[in-house]
Amino acid sequence: AVVLTQSKIIQVTDLLLNQNYGSIPDAAEEVYKGKSLREAVNAFKRRFIRRSLEENGWKQTKTSQSLKIQRTYLSRLIKELGINS
Repeated sequence: AVVLTQSKIIQVTDLLLNQNYGSIPDAAEEVYKGKSLREAVNAFKRRFIRRSLEENGWKQTKTSQSLKIQRTYLSRLIKELGINS
C-alpha cells in the first residue's frame, strides 16, 4: 500500500482489495492500463524507489540499505527512471 498510494494517507484502493479476490481495483489498475510490461514494471520501480527515498530523507546510502541493493545500483536506477526530489 505504501508503494501504491499517491498521497501521504493510504486509501482503500491502495490496498488492492475488493470483492473479486485477485483482481486489481479500477483506481490502481489505471496506473498500469495501456502500458507494456516494461513500462508497468518501470512505473512500479519508480513509485517504490521514490517512496523509499522519501522515507529515508532522500539519503541514497540509507535507502539502498533498506532496499538491500548497492548504492551505485540505486543511483543508476534513479537516473534511468528519472526520479527527482
